[in-house]
Amino acid sequence: MAATANNLRECVAYFKKTPGFTRVFEALAEKYKSYGHVCGSIELADPEPEEVAALRGFLGRDFTGKRVSVTAAQLEKALKRTRFEGLSFEEVVLAYFGGGLRPARVVRDEAAKEWEGFWSETLPQLEGRAGQWLEIVISHKVPPYALLRKHFNNGQGAVELKKTLLNVSRAMSRLTGQNTQLCRLPILAAQVSRDPHFFDDGTNAGKLLVYGICAMLDETAPTNAEERNELLFRAGIIKDDVSNVCTCYGLSARTKSGGGHDGLEWFAKSGEPVVISLSNLWNIDEVFPAHKSVKNVYILENPTVLTAIADAAKRNYTPAAAVCSGGQFRWAVWMLLDKLGADTVLWYAGDFDPTGLQMADKIKARYGERLRLWRYSPEDYEAALSDVALAPAELAKLRRLAAPELAAIGVLVERYARAGYQEKIVDRYIEDVLEIKAGKLKEYERSKD
Repeated sequence: MAATANNLRECVAYFKKTPGFTRVFEALAEKYKSYGHVCGSIELADPEPEEVAALRGFLGRDFTGKRVSVTAAQLEKALKRTRFEGLSFEEVVLAYFGGGLRPARVVRDEAAKEWEGFWSETLPQLEGRAGQWLEIVISHKVPPYALLRKHFNNGQGAVELKKTLLNVSRAMSRLTGQNTQLCRLPILAAQVSRDPHFFDDGTNAGKLLVYGICAMLDETAPTNAEERNELLFRAGIIKDDVSNVCTCYGLSARTKSGGGHDGLEWFAKSGEPVVISLSNLWNIDEVFPAHKSVKNVYILENPTVLTAIADAAKRNYTPAAAVCSGGQFRWAVWMLLDKLGADTVLWYAGDFDPTGLQMADKIKARYGERLRLWRYSPEDYEAALSDVALAPAELAKLRRLAAPELAAIGVLVERYARAGYQEKIVDRYIEDVLEIKAGKLKEYERSKD
């Protein structure tokens, strides 16, 4: 027994110190992993001189060409002609890799047992809805099944995944799904994991929490950051309520408790714009123009235009209501607009550049016939023209506009290849607001009704 072990060690040492056998043994190892034993043939593409020499010396035959092919049987037979004749070549291959080779079937079976054992141990430890949701995910292999498998197979595997799932479970148990309580994502993360960044975007924990909330609210998975923030908010989580704001003018609201919103009413009576955040909107059930005679709400891309309209309305004692996104639409803007009554007529105006027109297209798609595109005629674009040139890559975006009136303007913008900014036609907006309130719609607006 001891002699055989010594023989095996010496044989392995011979193959390891002889140049040219490395790729041979690596190929044989792959055969063992695939079939559970050393069998068949192996090929070496573009063999090095030392590889050809090693095989010639061991097998006793010459090799030519760009590929060298040998079989396991040939190697076994050659071994029998040496002082290591009592060994099988498979023994040598296994010892060469320190006993670490295992057939793929065995590895798969062991992995499956570890996976099943992990869930048998973990699922009962998860709180409430999380356990029920994940049981369905694992049994039916639905999303986020692939994410869970990847997490399980990476790094510390089971240990880290279990930690993540327990924290996701604790977070879900704190969410009502009934819009009665509000929490901030970093604070929730710190409470359940002691790490305020635990559920940050891009983390496995953050992704799994989103999937869990989807199951809780019976929603499909979000496809972008905006949809993700909306989903979190519906579950009672604010990701960022400081920068997620919008500016409004002349609006009032009814709170969830049934009373009026003193803050909005004060700013409306004072004729001053006010910045409103997601946390403000959380406690609001309905938004409406502060003055009962106002049925139109003007939505502007740029804050300068809103303040100019507000100043003119106040100066002319004309009640008006307006909202400003301050650039791209944040969830606060959508939430406020969604809370406006169905009888409110929405008017949208923005810049004549690819980004501005895409925003107009987006809000038109969301609110359909209820929203009127405001001051998007060729004459308005020409009056708003600037000297800012638009790059071809930007102009290409104009070809994807869906609303017919915006697509027509997009063609014009592409022809001029210059941006138009609404600040240049602010007087037209002011005139419209004053005349619309007086019931004198512009002819070009009448024609759209």
